[in-house]
Amino acid sequence: VLKDGQVVGVLTEEDLLQSFGASAAPLSSKIGTIMDRSVPTVEKSTPLSVLQAVVMAKGKAIVIDESGQPVQILTKIDLVDWFSKRFQVEEKR
Repeated sequence: VLKDGQVVGVLTEEDLLQSFGASAAPLSSKIGTIMDRSVPTVEKSTPLSVLQAVVMAKGKAIVIDESGQPVQILTKIDLVDWFSKRFQVEEKR
């Protein structure tokens, strides 16, 4: 979720299902009342080990550029995909 081009929150399927499934929030709720405001962000230059730690702890990380603009959202499955491709290349050597 962006406000004036800056990341202010994240809204996942889990957030929606927990909010609406438990009837904790009416369907007319605004995104701001449901979204997670504790957004884990990393820069493009963040070492992989740090990125991995953030994603493992928070389940996701938003990659931002030098001006704080979001570039990509990374999740655990993205790390699994990256590692699997890397190991495939190493096995072929």
